[in-house]
Amino acid sequence: MRSLKKSAVRFLPFLIAVFTYAQPVTPTKVPPPRFSLTATLLQNVVKAPCEVLLEIAMKNISGKDIHYGADGSPGWTMFEIDVRDAAGNPVAETPAGGKLRRGFRVVSGNLSVALKPGATLKTQVMLNRVFDISRPGQYTVAIRKLDSPGGMPVKSNTVTVTVPGVAAQGGQAAPAFLIALTAPFKSIKAGWQIPIEIAVQNLSSQPLTWASWDGRNQDASVHTPDEFGSGVEVRDSRGKSVPSTEEGLDFLNRTQIPRGSFALVPIRPGEVAEQVRVIGGLLNISKPGKYTIQMALTDPGNDRLVKSNPIAVTVIDPHDKWNALPLQPPFIVTIRLDQDRASEEKFPLLVCQTNISDRALALDNGTFNDEFRILDSRGLPVSLTEEGRKNEAPWAVRGHEDRGADASHTWNIRPGQSLCGIQSLDVGWDLTKPGQYSIQIVRPDYPDKIPGQEMKDLPLVRSNTITVAVPPKTSSRMRSTDPGHGQ
Repeated sequence: MRSLKKSAVRFLPFLIAVFTYAQPVTPTKVPPPRFSLTATLLQNVVKAPCEVLLEIAMKNISGKDIHYGADGSPGWTMFEIDVRDAAGNPVAETPAGGKLRRGFRVVSGNLSVALKPGATLKTQVMLNRVFDISRPGQYTVAIRKLDSPGGMPVKSNTVTVTVPGVAAQGGQAAPAFLIALTAPFKSIKAGWQIPIEIAVQNLSSQPLTWASWDGRNQDASVHTPDEFGSGVEVRDSRGKSVPSTEEGLDFLNRTQIPRGSFALVPIRPGEVAEQVRVIGGLLNISKPGKYTIQMALTDPGNDRLVKSNPIAVTVIDPHDKWNALPLQPPFIVTIRLDQDRASEEKFPLLVCQTNISDRALALDNGTFNDEFRILDSRGLPVSLTEEGRKNEAPWAVRGHEDRGADASHTWNIRPGQSLCGIQSLDVGWDLTKPGQYSIQIVRPDYPDKIPGQEMKDLPLVRSNTITVAVPPKTSSRMRSTDPGHGQ
């Protein structure tokens, strides 16, 4: 008996050990991801040739705010972009893409931005400038991002990019749009930039979207030359393409990526979108002579190039007494609705003045009531609101700090730079009635005003005209056909 008891005692720990080992291990509960990712190729857009635009959408699918942020880098640098060739091999980044990626760092705290539950953050990336997809063929692209608290990787869908060997020219099919160029000045001084006016008309029965690069910052510290992403071609008097400037070579060789983003501008059937651009930041037009300017954009229906009419502008040596030029305003004005603020404000008008001269200008960032041309669908001027009637001083276009009572809106703007700010139109004008409105700003050439001269005697600078539509009372949101802004 004693031997049996001893055997039982010895056997008990073994049974306990076996029983313990056989118990199922309860896995750690992994929280569901707080956001989803979607990759979309922006193929159905009118855009400059060769640009491959990818849109990344991050949607908050949780019930709480998601905080994100960056140190001023483009929004797409928050994500891991996996680009592979047809053989499944990773595609290398361009020098500019690698530089941006290495320089990116996430920020938190007061500098972070809150993505509300159900809201979606969208950002665009120019794949051809961030990754070397210059060889013809097919590439696959997927987006990844870690969900910070749980460390769970979130992956998007996979899209396929096809890079053709040669861009198609012309074709028998009727183009979906028409591009018309005009030049405010037939001749201009050497050292100045050349302004051009661009009008894109939708000839199709379907809505079009114009992907127009917007490099203007909210102050004068950053400005990407207007040629970028526009499809503009410039040739000299011998018909040869003009050389690039030093800055232009950086963009051409993909060693730099400009600051800014694409404005995705809707153009309804039959409507026209307008822009004012300048030439001379990326393309070298410094030598006197005759230059021919033309623009080419890709038809989203068949990927063929649609070219504008050519225009000619002569650059004249200012010291040549036989070619005296009349007084020309040294700046241009461009306007558009600011898409970044469209969810916060009803009528956020972005007003920019660009210095096209060869000297610094003291530009005023305030605009008087009588400098706005706002007409309803009948062509009648829109009445001022009560606050607009009380306002006798110029509207202070937001985006800059006050500089005192005597020069509160004046800034020193260097050649090629822009002075930009936001004006909420609903503060000064009654835009409550449903219908279409046209908006333009007309300013005198005030930098050239001499003491004692009347403003009415100065040449006028006219901005592009934008058309906005106010829907019926069921929705107060405004749609825009303005050419204008999203990297």
